[in-house]
Amino acid sequence: MLFTTGYTRNAVVHNGVLDQGVELIGKPFTVEELAAKVRSILDSPAEQADAG
Repeated sequence: MLFTTGYTRNAVVHNGVLDQGVELIGKPFTVEELAAKVRSILDSPAEQADAG
């Protein structure tokens, strides 16, 4: 999951750490930076959900 924010990274993370499976891109960003981030997420191994 990719979130975008205009706030600093420290304002949106929990104790300095993003939740597992969460990605963040801060504003402002270029179309190229967004495309690179999305490509990185799509190319990364899929996270497996807990079975129970």
